[in-house]
Amino acid sequence: MAVLLVVPRLPKKKIGEIMGVSVGSQEKKVAFVKCAGTCEKAKTEYQYTGVQDCLMASQMQDGGPKSCNAGCLGFGSCVKSLSV
Repeated sequence: MAVLLVVPRLPKKKIGEIMGVSVGSQEKKVAFVKCAGTCEKAKTEYQYTGVQDCLMASQMQDGGPKSCNAGCLGFGSCVKSLSV
């Protein structure tokens, strides 16, 4: 059984105070994947039959079976890692 813990969101300045550090200025960063990286747009160059895990597949030649090595490999590792 999973337990969901709800924690109030604190402003960055308050978190810095709690940790005893200065937060300074910050800039939001957003990834830009040139090939559009989705499972639908990045074509498959070869059939991968190994462990069904994105990290494992990315270790193959050219960064995995997709034509874009920065896009989604489609094994759901990111979703699994966020599951509680």
